Amino acid sequence: MKLSLFIANRIRKTGSRTGGLSSLGTRLATAAVAVSLAVMVGAIAIANGFQSEIKGKITGFTGEVILAAPGQKIPSIQHPISSNLSYWSSLEQMSGIASVERVAYLGGMVRNNGEVQGIVFKGVDSLYNLSLFADHLVEGRLPDYTSKKTSTEVLLSKRLADRLGLSVGDPLTVYFVGDRIRVRKFSLTGLYNLGLNEFDELFGVADLRQLQHLQGWESDQVAAVELHWKSGADYEEALPELDHIFLEESTEQDSVVLPQIIRGNYRHIYDWLDLLDLNVFVILVLMIVVSGFNMISGLLILLFEKIQMIGLLKALGMRSRQICSIFVARGMRIALVGMAAGNAIALLFCTTQARFQWMGLDPENYFVDHVPIDLSFGAWFAVNALALLAMFLILWLPTLFISRVSPARTLKVE
Repeated sequence: MKLSLFIANRIRKTGSRTGGLSSLGTRLATAAVAVSLAVMVGAIAIANGFQSEIKGKITGFTGEVILAAPGQKIPSIQHPISSNLSYWSSLEQMSGIASVERVAYLGGMVRNNGEVQGIVFKGVDSLYNLSLFADHLVEGRLPDYTSKKTSTEVLLSKRLADRLGLSVGDPLTVYFVGDRIRVRKFSLTGLYNLGLNEFDELFGVADLRQLQHLQGWESDQVAAVELHWKSGADYEEALPELDHIFLEESTEQDSVVLPQIIRGNYRHIYDWLDLLDLNVFVILVLMIVVSGFNMISGLLILLFEKIQMIGLLKALGMRSRQICSIFVARGMRIALVGMAAGNAIALLFCTTQARFQWMGLDPENYFVDHVPIDLSFGAWFAVNALALLAMFLILWLPTLFISRVSPARTLKVE
């Protein structure tokens, strides 16, 4: 064992037996580090939870990228494209792609019990992945579009159904206004709740064939093609591959399409998430400053209590840098104990919140009804490594005082 570590260990043992200001400073510094690290880990987990939860809902509903006719935006798409694209198989084989979906959109008016509400139906076929709606289904069941006959089953948000006074199993009369008014009767099979006003207050799900027939489209014509990526895959890295497919594999018979990144359609939500990241960064900086200040205070108290020992070590020939390493080692032990306690608190919070969701939120303001948690090992390790490095650098500041200590003054007999 190095001499500096041996002396640091002796200081710890004698300090714990004798008490005093240094013992109190040690406890306060340890508590400050524990609380600060718990807050940092919790903030990262919550921020990542919001990112994954909200982005997952948006991209699960629309896909990360949609292919539509130039100038068309969801949901007001009026010009169809042909889904018989010569490069369809290449789209399905793109890096990280999960599915390529055909969809249509059509707006209408719903009237029930004197209430009139505008609605936009999203038309999907039997191959469409409805897992997002299955995860957020609150009543009833998902519609079945596997029959050869066009289905009249629809899915609505619970918020929209409550506003219209509708329940699962009720008939639904919808008026589609165009060149002429067309009336269709549907059956409400299920209710979902995404917690996003942009979707819950506007969209329903219907059979793609219904919307194609109502708009006079052919069976291969759709409003858009959605590209959904697998969880964790970075769709932005695949955009050059998508451009290559358009340039090299498209033919004159293919419909002209323009890829749209869905972030542009819901920029206000993504901007809110970016602001959340900024808040987390500020929290990290403040917590490091707070814990660092407490570490410096505790170490200074220890230095003042051990000033005679410092003078004696200097008189015996030990260099200032070696003496500094003694107190840095002592401070790092305090930091490690505090970090261990902070990690235990943070992991306990994250585990219980993820499982029991005991901390709720107002979905009107936060888009989710509970505090979401998403803590990866990489994020946890990065926070701990950053905190440990910051503590190590901060601990060298008070030790600069050691170089100014004079053995002649500290060892004189009072």
